[in-house]
Amino acid sequence: MNEPIENAIAIIGMSCKLPRAETPEQFWQALANGVEAVTFFSDDELLARGISAKQLADPNYVKAAVQLPGRKLFDASFFGISPREASFMDPQQRLLLEGAYRALEHGGYAPEQNQLETGVFVGADPSSYFLQNILPNSQVISSTDQLQLIYTNSSIATQISYHLNLKGPSLEVHTACSTSLVAIHLACRSLLMYECDMALAGGASVQAAEPAGYVYRPDSILSPDGHCRAFDESAAGTVPGQGVALVLLKRYEDAVKDGDTIYSLIRGSAINNDGASKVGYTAPGVDGQIAVLKRALAMAALRPEQISYIECHGTGTSLGDPIELTALAEVYGQQPGAHTPCYLGSLKTNFGHLNSAAGVAGLIKTVLALRHRQIPPSLNFTRLTTKINLNASRLAINTTLRNWDCEAEPLRAAVSSFGIGGTNAHLLLEEFKMARTAIKVPTKVVPTVPLQQARLLTLSAKTPVALEQKRRDFAEFLQSCSEHEFDDACYTANIGRSAFMYRYAFVAGDRKASLQQLLSPIDMPTMVMSNPGVVFVLNGTGESLFDLGRSSYQTLPYFRQTLTDEAGGTLVAILLGNILMNTEDRQVLAFAILYSLASCWIYWGVRPVLMVGDEIGEYAAACLSGVLGFDHAVRLIRSTSQLHAQTITGTGEPTFFADASESAIFSAPRLPYTSSLTGLIVDPLALSQPEYWHQPRRQNVFISAVSEAARKPEWQLLCVAGPLETVLPTDQQSRCIGVTLNNSDQSYILSLAAQLWQSGVGLDWKAFYAEPRQRIPIPTYPFDSQPHWVDIPVAPQAVISQISTSAVSDSIANDPFHNAVQMQPGLVNGYVAPQTEVEHEIAGIWSQLLGIEKIGVTDNFFDLGGHSLLATQINARINARFDIPLTLENFFDMPTIKGTVELLLRKQLAEQQDNAV
Repeated sequence: MNEPIENAIAIIGMSCKLPRAETPEQFWQALANGVEAVTFFSDDELLARGISAKQLADPNYVKAAVQLPGRKLFDASFFGISPREASFMDPQQRLLLEGAYRALEHGGYAPEQNQLETGVFVGADPSSYFLQNILPNSQVISSTDQLQLIYTNSSIATQISYHLNLKGPSLEVHTACSTSLVAIHLACRSLLMYECDMALAGGASVQAAEPAGYVYRPDSILSPDGHCRAFDESAAGTVPGQGVALVLLKRYEDAVKDGDTIYSLIRGSAINNDGASKVGYTAPGVDGQIAVLKRALAMAALRPEQISYIECHGTGTSLGDPIELTALAEVYGQQPGAHTPCYLGSLKTNFGHLNSAAGVAGLIKTVLALRHRQIPPSLNFTRLTTKINLNASRLAINTTLRNWDCEAEPLRAAVSSFGIGGTNAHLLLEEFKMARTAIKVPTKVVPTVPLQQARLLTLSAKTPVALEQKRRDFAEFLQSCSEHEFDDACYTANIGRSAFMYRYAFVAGDRKASLQQLLSPIDMPTMVMSNPGVVFVLNGTGESLFDLGRSSYQTLPYFRQTLTDEAGGTLVAILLGNILMNTEDRQVLAFAILYSLASCWIYWGVRPVLMVGDEIGEYAAACLSGVLGFDHAVRLIRSTSQLHAQTITGTGEPTFFADASESAIFSAPRLPYTSSLTGLIVDPLALSQPEYWHQPRRQNVFISAVSEAARKPEWQLLCVAGPLETVLPTDQQSRCIGVTLNNSDQSYILSLAAQLWQSGVGLDWKAFYAEPRQRIPIPTYPFDSQPHWVDIPVAPQAVISQISTSAVSDSIANDPFHNAVQMQPGLVNGYVAPQTEVEHEIAGIWSQLLGIEKIGVTDNFFDLGGHSLLATQINARINARFDIPLTLENFFDMPTIKGTVELLLRKQLAEQQDNAV
């Protein structure tokens, strides 16, 4: 057994909303089956979505997109958000909120009851919904406070922290495509610095407009045919994707101690920035990537040859892929003595480029691969790009669903994410194996969870519809889970879910019985009162009480310890041996059983508002309230029993009981209880009087006190040890939990707990399960999502007519942003004005896209603030004007107007020569 892994972070929960994948399980099935989640549209479909016939006729219009079903839907009422406010919120904000809730539940933690300080580290794309749907809508703007609009479309992290009551650090991250992996890196650092105990991290990329294809520009990041071919010779770009994903993180040693399901370990991570050592702001940098890969390995204390899979950034662009492969080959490819291949893959070939959600989605893909010990295929690959040679390297592109085995070590993998602007992130993962850890889980002195085979299952929801869906989801889950998993599933459902007002609970002996219960129809549930007062009913001296005591001793460790500590071994031996008892021992043992059972309920968080007992039950109530010590109560019970016996035979001594009473120490009650003598709340002054204890009790006083308590609608009566069917009216029996149960059955206590919880009483599940079991993934909350959306405003017909008939010039003078452009910035080389007509036209294109009025022919495009995305637009406009295509490499080689003119002339001359031949 190895030592604990230093500075490791455990991934204990995940959530995702991706095309064709609403859960991590569905995500894995899509990956394993090689699903490419790209939709190709017909012309009729695109016309219906508002694409003009002219656009469809453009040969560069790609009729493909990645759709995200349900992006307009949100369960606003679940989070206490009004429908109107919800319609103002960016869909990325809404889906991240739901995703954060699901990730916590997937990890087995109830957000509303989570006692751990939990941080939030998330990011999203700039809000196209705010820009396109909200801001142009004058009716929306005029009908609400603008500050509200700003807050409901920003502050994503703090909104999650607020709505889920999470009190750790709350940070919003923006580093373009690497946003979510950077967020995970920061979350790991926060955990290692003990700023929080758990952390949610992830990202979202959701667009407001209905996906309807895009215009391809040569050398842009978008694919010409709707397919991403990462690292392939024919790679020419990616496809815009959409999705939301998050992970729940915890320090490794804490996750082991708390019995969490650990999906994978983060061994180390690193981030950096390329700086200016590259051709442009939006271009990747090989030096920065090499540096971040090496730093992450060093932080993880791992060697490159220990990594056998890398989830790459892999955008499938002609510029980005070779740079990424060069960096990977430098760090991971050439390892002396390393014979294990390292496979490469890219999620973008399946789901397109998820932008701010790309890193976390790639991470979850890799975590699932480690868990299933299989590497899913990277799609659309036929032959490696000729811009780099990997023949002498251990790197290889994975194109099939491959079994992933390693005999000597745990499986290990890496994930990369590189953002526009140069922020690089790299993270190292390791397969979780319990045998690796030497962390000692503290043994609880008193485990309290029942040891019997019967299991208690609780389910709740905020609406009856959601509760019924929850029952169906859990039944479906039980269809495929094992008996061992069923035990953990009940534990997770009880301790890892919030208790809402619509509840359903039952006790079943095994998985099959539970499944039958869930599939059976139930009456429409009613909303329960939150935490009604509980009255302990303490009575019983018959054989059913002793049967319950024997079964509880076997199945309830807390009961067993309390009874043994207080009653002693002799009485316990009498109970377990079913030895014939005299009246005195029967009464003492009945008292001890009542006291121990009630003590269990108090330990489990059920603190009574009142206790009502018969003669022996009052002694138990007196001890529970602190009036009497246990030993003093036993002495009083024995002396009273002897006094009654002597009274019957005529040999009683009046002073015998007085001596026992005077030796007892009485305290003021901490919990109220009724007197079995008067039926009223006990009078502390009367307790110290000997005559109070030796006066005979009548059963009708006890029944009257129970009936009086049952009349209070805000109270729920708990029959701790015995049914009361024969002594209570039928209409009051429904107010008493336990009157219809067979208290000799092993599941009696669990059935009481089920009825209590279902009536609205809260249970302390941590006390109930003092010995942690395994938290496992069970179905998460079934949100009742409804449309909340503000449509893009439609322009008046007159304005549309004016726009469609207006001639739009390419000159800077007619640019709608002309008033906002700036004069030429100060450059070292000085200003050289355009001379020829071609130079003037190209300078006009640069001015429009850069927002600079005066550009010289020798000015460097990147010095003026240009980047590759703008460069592709310039090339596209030049091609449209001169019918001469230029590549991105051409632009990088000669990034000036003068250089562009030279290239155009060369290409024109070459074309003329070809035509002449």
